[in-house]
Amino acid sequence: MWRPESLPSRRKCSATRPGPRASTRNRRTGRRAFARAELGPKENRMSFDLVVRNGIVVDGSGRSRFRADVGVSGGRIASIGRIGEKGRREIDADGLVVAPGFIEVHSHMDAQVFWDPVGTSPAWHGITTTVMGNCGFTLAPCRESEMDLCLRNLERAEDMERATLLAGIKWGWETFAEYLDVVDRLPKGINYAGFLGHSALRTYVMG
Repeated sequence: MWRPESLPSRRKCSATRPGPRASTRNRRTGRRAFARAELGPKENRMSFDLVVRNGIVVDGSGRSRFRADVGVSGGRIASIGRIGEKGRREIDADGLVVAPGFIEVHSHMDAQVFWDPVGTSPAWHGITTTVMGNCGFTLAPCRESEMDLCLRNLERAEDMERATLLAGIKWGWETFAEYLDVVDRLPKGINYAGFLGHSALRTYVMG
């Protein structure tokens, strides 16, 4: 994970009452943004399932990064700012970047989702949603008689070993909708979306 070593330490980033010179420093270090994100006394009394403390928040809005705590309740971000109350679980993110999960729009997890419930490679890179079925290659629609051709497409075009595909995939579908239903029932650590591959569709319709 990237560590912004050049950013000021936590102590230097504590909120201050800005004077003329402090105001300039605040714009450089993000303290001013941190102060804007501070919560009032009422919000600070909330109970959080998780508090991620002291991280450098990059929220995807286009504004500059800033140091803040992030409070999570019920699986949703409830507060961003300085949180005084302890969470049921705490993570010290000092020196780390806290950001929304990334969306990967081009992946080939169509088969790997069957034997890698965590989604190891995407998850390690901060990806929380991946879109599979790219380059025209999918595992559906596919009749049993066409399974060999479907596997050969993945083996030749995507460098997926046939033996791995046969060992790892539990076939139980024909249509693309049925394939999505099977994937939906699998244990997964990230979110999945999928394109319908034109190679599989062409074979299914035209033979």
